[in-house]
Amino acid sequence: MKSEWHKCVLGDIVTFSSGGTPNKSIAEYWNGNIPWISAKTMKNERISSSDLYITEEGLQHGSKLAKKGSILFLVRGSGLFNGIPVCLVEKPVAYNQDVKCIESCCEVENIYIFYWLLAQANILKGLVGTTTIGAGKFDMDQIKQLEFCYPDKESRESIVKFAEAISLKIKTNNRINDNLHQQAQSIFNAYYDASDEKKQFTSLIHVLGGGTPKTGIPDFWDGAIPFFTPKDTGTPYVFQTEKNITESGLQHCNSRLYPKNTTFVTARGTVGKVSLAGKPMAMNQSCYALVSDVLDPILVYFYSLRAVDSLKHKAAGSVFDAIVTRDFETEAISVIKDDDSEKVLKAIKPMMNMIHSNTEEIRRLVALRDTLLPRLMSGEVDVSAIAV
Repeated sequence: MKSEWHKCVLGDIVTFSSGGTPNKSIAEYWNGNIPWISAKTMKNERISSSDLYITEEGLQHGSKLAKKGSILFLVRGSGLFNGIPVCLVEKPVAYNQDVKCIESCCEVENIYIFYWLLAQANILKGLVGTTTIGAGKFDMDQIKQLEFCYPDKESRESIVKFAEAISLKIKTNNRINDNLHQQAQSIFNAYYDASDEKKQFTSLIHVLGGGTPKTGIPDFWDGAIPFFTPKDTGTPYVFQTEKNITESGLQHCNSRLYPKNTTFVTARGTVGKVSLAGKPMAMNQSCYALVSDVLDPILVYFYSLRAVDSLKHKAAGSVFDAIVTRDFETEAISVIKDDDSEKVLKAIKPMMNMIHSNTEEIRRLVALRDTLLPRLMSGEVDVSAIAV
């Protein structure tokens, strides 16, 4: 079948456009209504919003606009080590210099090229520079020389249909998870805000640390134990981490093996992100694990969200670049009465269990897609044999 396909290199069929950053000291360029994408905001395979927005003036003085259906490709930044550096634009967004906009310049559709790039995950990871000069970025000459094979239009449409069916299920699960999480937060916050009893955070919740095995000892690394760091924050569950350690590595670092539903808070680097362990995992020294002898782990998570939100508000106007244990020791929280806590937990625990299950299903769907797409897009597997 492959002999019937067209063969070229990626650089022959697409254009690459670089973005930019408006001057951050000019207020008129920022806080507009145009999403501005950087390495830090490329978090999902589909993108339409951002943590940062620019104005029309900002767009004209430093950035570029990617239209709906364009592909954004991350060429530099920590995100290269923490997922697939590509996303499809769902509504116009601006983008910075660490991102390139890819557009087809031939008959092959952008959506097909997008899924082709997703299918090259293992190849792309191997092309991320590790030398001092090239660390954390792609050599674009190598990217442009990647071999690109593609079939006729009907076959391309069938392959995209298969991939889109999986993507739709992933998107639906993510939307359900977001709704469930918002509902659970609303229920917890209603009781939390109604409470007139205050206690110190650390009188109910222990703040525990982590550690890193020596990186120069191979026997400590690439094992089966997920190793949580600030790069691995979830929404809210984390199942897979950038790095794993072995049992020996766990025994030779200052982290215990934290169980499922342990709350992790990032204390340095990306500060103040709160996640839940989807499975037992260890943790490095740039995070805290929050556990309690008297509260259910799910309640610990929601109390922690409120505490971290309070810490962020206290830091307003200053640089929020770290959380230390004293921050938690001096933080007072409202305490929900025991009877009410049971009501809250009865309502929100099934929601969190559903989020956990949906997130596991997303991981299985991604694994299925990542296994089949490279074979479909190389002609090894005939798309007609795949039931959509």
